[in-house]
Amino acid sequence: MSDSSIQNRRLRSEIRAWLVLFLFLCVFVSRGRGQECSDKSYLEAIRLVRALYPELAGKGIILDFASRPHLDSDNFPAVFDLAVSETPPSPLPPGTYEESDADRVGHLGARFQFDATDRRFISMEASGSLVATERQNVLNKLVEEHPEWTEAQMTDALLSSGAIFGPGQRERVLAKFPASQLEPILGKIQIVSAQFDFRGNKEPPFYPIMHWTVYFRAATKGRNHGYFAWIEPFSGKVVGVGAR
Repeated sequence: MSDSSIQNRRLRSEIRAWLVLFLFLCVFVSRGRGQECSDKSYLEAIRLVRALYPELAGKGIILDFASRPHLDSDNFPAVFDLAVSETPPSPLPPGTYEESDADRVGHLGARFQFDATDRRFISMEASGSLVATERQNVLNKLVEEHPEWTEAQMTDALLSSGAIFGPGQRERVLAKFPASQLEPILGKIQIVSAQFDFRGNKEPPFYPIMHWTVYFRAATKGRNHGYFAWIEPFSGKVVGVGAR
């Protein structure tokens, strides 16, 4: 076999080796990007939970994530759920598990939505005893049974139910709003307005809302995004955040 033939075979072998390496890197990088998307979304959700509910910190709480990916899709789901259980996880064998006091903070369930293309945060809605969902539901049911009530009568029912952040507590609501904790995640925040919403519509059939809505803007990376936050009136906790 001539030297030129040997060199050609070596060259073809090298080309095949480089092609295999290239294809492997393509698959690896694409998978890495998908993992990066999931990691980014999960991390952002955890940071938002820490910012909105600082009382959860330092309690050894374990979060449960749940998502519903499509079998035929290689993309990470843009919508997933996060939960804080009222009871600590099932104990492991003796000596391998230290019981946390996560059961003392109350239950919290939250649904997060991120943009499917750039993984930008879109919305979060929370429910559970930590954010007074049951008390809110009882109040809303009472108001729903009295569609003839005026705002003054609805306010009386609100205060009688034990709520402390009623329509006249705008400054207290804004003082409690965790703007400084959200800024590292969303950007520099500027409050636009805050209003107490009694009902979700102005014409029958009425349905009650009975919570605060805070509108704000967040500037980051040279862009300015509009957001809203829903705040329950019992303890002033955020029960929803969304991009406008």
